[in-house]
Amino acid sequence: MSKLHAAIVAAAVCATVLFPSAAVADDLRDALDLALSSRDTPKILSIMKDHKAPSDQAELVRWLKDKVDSGQAPDQFASFLILTSFSEKNFDDVLFYLGYYRTLIVVDGATCADPSSPGSLLESTIFIFGRLLKDQKFTLDQKQGAVDRAIKLEQATSPTRRRDPSLCGAGLTRYAKDLHVQLPTPAKPQESTGLYNDDADWRQKRSAALPNLKALLLSTLGVPEKQ
Repeated sequence: MSKLHAAIVAAAVCATVLFPSAAVADDLRDALDLALSSRDTPKILSIMKDHKAPSDQAELVRWLKDKVDSGQAPDQFASFLILTSFSEKNFDDVLFYLGYYRTLIVVDGATCADPSSPGSLLESTIFIFGRLLKDQKFTLDQKQGAVDRAIKLEQATSPTRRRDPSLCGAGLTRYAKDLHVQLPTPAKPQESTGLYNDDADWRQKRSAALPNLKALLLSTLGVPEKQ
Protein backbone atom coordinates (compact mmCIF):
# COMPACT_ATOMS: atom_id res chain seq x y z
CA MET A 1 0.00 0.00 0.00
CA SER A 2 2.88 2.39 0.48
CA LYS A 3 3.55 2.82 -3.25
CA LEU A 4 -0.15 3.33 -3.88
CA HIS A 5 -0.44 5.98 -1.20
CA ALA A 6 2.66 7.76 -2.51
CA ALA A 7 1.03 7.96 -5.93
CA ILE A 8 -2.23 9.06 -4.35
CA VAL A 9 -0.61 11.90 -2.42
CA ALA A 10 1.24 13.14 -5.50
CA ALA A 11 -1.91 13.16 -7.59
CA ALA A 12 -4.03 14.69 -4.85
CA VAL A 13 -1.67 17.64 -4.57
CA CYS A 14 -1.63 18.23 -8.33
CA ALA A 15 -5.28 17.54 -9.19
CA THR A 16 -7.17 20.62 -10.42
CA VAL A 17 -10.02 21.38 -12.80
CA LEU A 18 -7.61 21.67 -15.72
CA PHE A 19 -8.17 19.62 -18.87
CA PRO A 20 -5.48 18.19 -21.19
CA SER A 21 -5.95 18.30 -24.94
CA ALA A 22 -8.42 15.76 -26.34
CA ALA A 23 -5.62 13.73 -27.92
CA VAL A 24 -3.61 13.61 -24.71
CA ALA A 25 -6.71 12.68 -22.69
CA ASP A 26 -7.58 9.86 -25.11
CA ASP A 27 -4.03 8.48 -25.06
CA LEU A 28 -3.90 8.64 -21.29
CA ARG A 29 -7.24 6.91 -20.87
CA ASP A 30 -6.30 4.24 -23.43
CA ALA A 31 -3.10 3.46 -21.52
CA LEU A 32 -4.97 3.31 -18.22
CA ASP A 33 -7.76 1.16 -19.68
CA LEU A 34 -5.21 -1.28 -21.09
CA ALA A 35 -3.45 -1.58 -17.73
CA LEU A 36 -6.76 -2.01 -15.93
CA SER A 37 -8.00 -4.68 -18.35
CA SER A 38 -4.88 -6.73 -17.62
CA ARG A 39 -5.21 -6.07 -13.85
CA ASP A 40 -1.77 -4.46 -13.95
CA THR A 41 -1.88 -2.22 -10.87
CA PRO A 42 1.88 -1.45 -10.95
CA LYS A 43 1.44 -0.13 -14.49
CA ILE A 44 -1.40 2.14 -13.40
CA LEU A 45 0.80 3.48 -10.61
CA SER A 46 3.62 4.01 -13.09
CA ILE A 47 1.33 6.03 -15.37
CA MET A 48 0.27 8.16 -12.41
CA LYS A 49 3.89 8.78 -11.49
CA ASP A 50 4.98 9.63 -15.04
CA HIS A 51 2.18 12.11 -15.81
CA LYS A 52 2.81 14.92 -13.36
CA ALA A 53 1.35 17.83 -15.34
CA PRO A 54 -1.64 19.22 -13.43
CA SER A 55 -3.96 18.73 -16.41
CA ASP A 56 -2.86 15.09 -16.77
CA GLN A 57 -3.28 14.51 -13.04
CA ALA A 58 -6.78 15.93 -13.22
CA GLU A 59 -7.60 13.56 -16.09
CA LEU A 60 -6.25 10.66 -14.03
CA VAL A 61 -8.62 11.60 -11.22
CA ARG A 62 -11.60 11.80 -13.58
CA TRP A 63 -10.73 8.40 -15.08
CA LEU A 64 -10.30 6.80 -11.70
CA LYS A 65 -13.57 8.21 -10.36
CA ASP A 66 -15.37 6.65 -13.34
CA LYS A 67 -13.74 3.30 -12.65
CA VAL A 68 -14.23 3.33 -8.87
CA ASP A 69 -17.86 4.43 -9.16
CA SER A 70 -18.57 1.59 -11.61
CA GLY A 71 -16.71 -1.06 -9.63
CA GLN A 72 -14.04 -1.59 -12.30
CA ALA A 73 -11.03 -0.32 -10.35
CA PRO A 74 -9.34 -2.42 -7.63
CA ASP A 75 -10.87 -1.82 -4.20
CA GLN A 76 -7.70 -0.13 -2.94
CA PHE A 77 -8.11 2.74 -5.41
CA ALA A 78 -11.15 4.04 -3.54
CA SER A 79 -8.59 5.45 -1.08
CA PHE A 80 -7.26 7.66 -3.88
CA LEU A 81 -10.55 9.50 -4.06
CA ILE A 82 -10.52 10.21 -0.33
CA LEU A 83 -7.38 12.28 -0.77
CA THR A 84 -8.30 13.92 -4.07
CA SER A 85 -11.65 14.96 -2.58
CA PHE A 86 -9.75 16.39 0.39
CA SER A 87 -7.46 18.37 -1.91
CA GLU A 88 -10.56 19.82 -3.61
CA LYS A 89 -12.07 20.61 -0.19
CA ASN A 90 -15.08 18.46 -1.08
CA PHE A 91 -15.48 17.09 2.43
CA ASP A 92 -18.80 15.35 1.79
CA ASP A 93 -17.02 13.22 -0.81
CA VAL A 94 -14.11 12.66 1.58
CA LEU A 95 -16.51 11.04 4.03
CA PHE A 96 -18.34 9.24 1.22
CA TYR A 97 -15.26 7.57 -0.29
CA LEU A 98 -13.85 6.87 3.16
CA GLY A 99 -17.08 5.06 3.98
CA TYR A 100 -17.00 3.24 0.66
CA TYR A 101 -13.40 2.08 1.10
CA ARG A 102 -14.19 0.85 4.59
CA THR A 103 -17.26 -0.93 3.21
CA LEU A 104 -15.09 -2.75 0.67
CA ILE A 105 -12.66 -3.77 3.39
CA VAL A 106 -15.49 -5.24 5.47
CA VAL A 107 -17.45 -6.88 2.63
CA ASP A 108 -14.75 -7.99 0.19
CA GLY A 109 -12.13 -8.59 2.87
CA ALA A 110 -14.41 -11.13 4.55
CA THR A 111 -13.19 -13.78 2.12
CA CYS A 112 -9.49 -13.36 3.01
CA ALA A 113 -7.84 -16.58 4.16
CA ASP A 114 -6.41 -14.63 7.11
CA PRO A 115 -9.45 -13.31 9.03
CA SER A 116 -7.28 -10.73 10.80
CA SER A 117 -6.48 -8.91 7.55
CA PRO A 118 -9.66 -6.83 7.05
CA GLY A 119 -9.90 -5.85 10.72
CA SER A 120 -6.29 -4.68 10.73
CA LEU A 121 -6.75 -2.75 7.49
CA LEU A 122 -9.97 -1.15 8.74
CA GLU A 123 -8.18 -0.07 11.90
CA SER A 124 -5.38 1.47 9.83
CA THR A 125 -7.89 3.68 7.98
CA ILE A 126 -9.02 5.09 11.31
CA PHE A 127 -5.48 6.23 12.09
CA ILE A 128 -4.43 7.30 8.58
CA PHE A 129 -7.56 9.18 7.57
CA GLY A 130 -8.47 10.18 11.09
CA ARG A 131 -5.38 12.39 11.13
CA LEU A 132 -6.42 13.81 7.76
CA LEU A 133 -9.85 14.79 9.10
CA LYS A 134 -8.96 15.74 12.67
CA ASP A 135 -9.50 19.49 12.12
CA GLN A 136 -12.75 19.09 10.16
CA LYS A 137 -16.14 19.44 11.81
CA PHE A 138 -18.84 17.21 10.38
CA THR A 139 -22.49 17.21 11.35
CA LEU A 140 -24.41 14.05 12.15
CA ASP A 141 -26.39 14.51 8.93
CA GLN A 142 -23.17 14.67 6.90
CA LYS A 143 -21.87 11.49 8.47
CA GLN A 144 -25.12 9.60 8.04
CA GLY A 145 -25.51 10.85 4.47
CA ALA A 146 -21.99 9.77 3.54
CA VAL A 147 -22.52 6.30 5.02
CA ASP A 148 -25.83 5.90 3.19
CA ARG A 149 -24.16 6.88 -0.10
CA ALA A 150 -21.31 4.45 0.53
CA ILE A 151 -23.69 1.55 1.16
CA LYS A 152 -25.66 2.39 -2.00
CA LEU A 153 -22.46 2.45 -4.07
CA GLU A 154 -21.40 -0.92 -2.65
CA GLN A 155 -24.73 -2.34 -3.74
CA ALA A 156 -24.37 -0.82 -7.22
CA THR A 157 -20.83 -2.12 -7.75
CA SER A 158 -21.27 -5.53 -6.11
CA PRO A 159 -21.90 -7.37 -9.42
CA THR A 160 -18.75 -5.98 -11.09
CA ARG A 161 -16.04 -5.75 -8.42
CA ARG A 162 -13.02 -8.02 -8.88
CA ARG A 163 -10.82 -9.59 -6.25
CA ASP A 164 -8.21 -7.24 -4.83
CA PRO A 165 -5.36 -9.07 -3.03
CA SER A 166 -4.37 -5.85 -1.24
CA LEU A 167 -7.26 -6.37 1.17
CA CYS A 168 -5.70 -9.61 2.36
CA GLY A 169 -2.16 -8.42 3.02
CA ALA A 170 -2.58 -6.97 6.52
CA GLY A 171 -3.00 -8.51 9.96
CA LEU A 172 -1.08 -11.64 10.86
CA THR A 173 -0.15 -12.13 7.21
CA ARG A 174 1.77 -8.84 7.22
CA TYR A 175 3.45 -9.54 10.55
CA ALA A 176 4.47 -13.04 9.49
CA LYS A 177 6.04 -11.71 6.30
CA ASP A 178 7.96 -9.01 8.17
CA LEU A 179 9.19 -11.55 10.73
CA HIS A 180 9.95 -14.19 8.07
CA VAL A 181 7.53 -16.61 9.67
CA GLN A 182 5.86 -19.24 7.51
CA LEU A 183 2.10 -19.37 8.07
CA PRO A 184 0.11 -22.52 7.24
CA THR A 185 -1.02 -22.65 3.62
CA PRO A 186 -4.74 -21.79 3.45
CA ALA A 187 -7.05 -24.58 2.40
CA LYS A 188 -8.52 -22.36 -0.31
CA PRO A 189 -5.89 -20.17 -2.02
CA GLN A 190 -7.11 -16.65 -2.70
CA GLU A 191 -7.56 -15.77 -6.36
CA SER A 192 -6.13 -12.52 -7.68
CA THR A 193 -8.65 -12.27 -10.51
CA GLY A 194 -12.32 -13.05 -10.94
CA LEU A 195 -15.52 -11.40 -9.77
CA TYR A 196 -16.38 -11.44 -6.10
CA ASN A 197 -19.96 -12.01 -7.17
CA ASP A 198 -19.01 -15.37 -8.71
CA ASP A 199 -17.97 -16.67 -5.28
CA ALA A 200 -20.76 -18.23 -3.21
CA ASP A 201 -18.69 -17.77 -0.06
CA TRP A 202 -18.42 -14.03 -0.76
CA ARG A 203 -22.16 -13.74 -1.38
CA GLN A 204 -22.91 -15.50 1.90
CA LYS A 205 -20.48 -13.35 3.91
CA ARG A 206 -21.71 -10.18 2.23
CA SER A 207 -25.29 -11.00 3.21
CA ALA A 208 -24.16 -11.57 6.79
CA ALA A 209 -22.25 -8.25 6.89
CA LEU A 210 -24.91 -5.96 5.41
CA PRO A 211 -27.35 -5.76 8.36
CA ASN A 212 -24.65 -4.40 10.70
CA LEU A 213 -22.71 -2.42 8.11
CA LYS A 214 -24.28 1.00 8.69
CA ALA A 215 -23.77 0.87 12.44
CA LEU A 216 -20.16 -0.23 11.96
CA LEU A 217 -19.37 2.57 9.50
CA LEU A 218 -21.00 5.19 11.71
CA SER A 219 -19.02 3.93 14.70
CA THR A 220 -15.76 4.52 12.80
CA LEU A 221 -16.90 8.14 12.44
CA GLY A 222 -17.60 8.46 16.15
CA VAL A 223 -21.38 8.13 15.88
CA PRO A 224 -22.98 6.00 18.62
CA GLU A 225 -25.01 3.05 17.34
CA LYS A 226 -28.36 4.40 18.61
CA GLN A 227 -28.11 7.68 16.70
